[in-house]
Amino acid sequence: MYNRYILLLLFLLLSGCIASREQPRIEYPACAEPYFLIVFKEYSSLKPEDFAWRIKQIEESLSGKALSEEDRTLLHLRLAVLLSHHKNPRPDYQRALKELDLFLLSVRDESFPKDSQIFWGTSEDKAVLRNFQSLLKEIIRLDREGKELKKKLELIKSLDIDIEKKRIKPQ
Repeated sequence: MYNRYILLLLFLLLSGCIASREQPRIEYPACAEPYFLIVFKEYSSLKPEDFAWRIKQIEESLSGKALSEEDRTLLHLRLAVLLSHHKNPRPDYQRALKELDLFLLSVRDESFPKDSQIFWGTSEDKAVLRNFQSLLKEIIRLDREGKELKKKLELIKSLDIDIEKKRIKPQ
């Protein structure tokens, strides 16, 4: 639970930009800010009902064959952020982690263009991405534990009801 608050705080701290509804061509801003920070800020103003539409739009773009490797890589990051966003009414942390891993693997690849539009920034910026990855793993673990505890609680409730019925039942 504590880690969800950290993730929420991370998204709140990195929020700021307004996202437009249309995305005909992927435009990468030329600035000295790491791309993942730009993505976090862009999606911070989305309304909960817009997440499904955005996710579907990115999935359709990823299924297209005309994307460059750089575009495809950056879309994996965008999808990871959307799927794990605190405003997303149906987050999918397992899939978000998979998309983030795909992004990190592609960027680590030696064939990835060094002059690409992704600016990593400082080592602290890289650490933020690694922390995001760690937090996603922790959220997945906590979510799994929560589901197991709910099952156990339901079992205990049903056992308690059975015991109460037997106790009340006249003999």
